[in-house]
Amino acid sequence: MKITLNIELSPNANVLKLVQEFQYYKQTHPSAMAVYSQTEQEKYPSDHALFGRDKLFLSPLSAEREQLHHLHFWTANSAHREWKPGNPDGLFQWYCTSDSYLIYSVINHDKDFHHFHIHAVVDPNAHAIYKDHKLINIWAKEAMNIRLGCTSPYIFTSPE
Repeated sequence: MKITLNIELSPNANVLKLVQEFQYYKQTHPSAMAVYSQTEQEKYPSDHALFGRDKLFLSPLSAEREQLHHLHFWTANSAHREWKPGNPDGLFQWYCTSDSYLIYSVINHDKDFHHFHIHAVVDPNAHAIYKDHKLINIWAKEAMNIRLGCTSPYIFTSPE
């Protein structure tokens, strides 16, 4: 697995910890790194206590084509107060929402190699960007450039 970061993403300790948890989330995902459908997310708790709803952007079309996703992550201000890391009675994944997103793309997804690119961490006010097609198109173009080899992103290395 390879995880890359947007070069402009400030790699402070909180961001690096979130990225490390994202890597763990994807490595332990039972459906081989894929994203569960909405129906599946409505039936099961998240595979990782920190992460909730994991959703593909359906518009603009460039975002869907470049597999641009937003993944809700838990904060003290999360929409559902029952959603707390480590809560064994946590909500099903679809209902774990917040106003904080990790924006990522699936650059390569096959049985032997997975490449995820993290474009941004939006916290708070993530819902304000959801309909910002100009910004979403920028992320989609970045994903396309990485996929085509036109851009060399920062490669995340998990601390030992």
